[in-house]
Amino acid sequence: MQHDKLIHQNVWVSSWVLSVSLLGDALIYVILPVNAEAFGVSMVAVGFLLAINRIIRTFPYNLVVEFGQFVGIKKLAIIGAFLVQFPVWPMGLWTVFICSPLAVLFGAYPMPHC
Repeated sequence: MQHDKLIHQNVWVSSWVLSVSLLGDALIYVILPVNAEAFGVSMVAVGFLLAINRIIRTFPYNLVVEFGQFVGIKKLAIIGAFLVQFPVWPMGLWTVFICSPLAVLFGAYPMPHC
């Protein structure tokens, strides 16, 4: 019974980490191409940005492997789970606490009535 509870807990933690970490990728790979004009970039620039992003991400792979061998795979996963949150949380907090209230204030979308 305890083993099943541990597996269930690990699945939930892993799914939450993956969900939060993929928000940044969803923004750049889904929302940016669909709304390129709103961001003020052409589709050619979007393709260039996405290609550069993918190429740049491959360079630190060897460093990550070496660091993982140094600290161990379990610690590397925990460190990665924490570090991936840093670029995503400010983006989400900015949207929720700054952009959305300003959009309601200036009439971009109406305030819901309860």
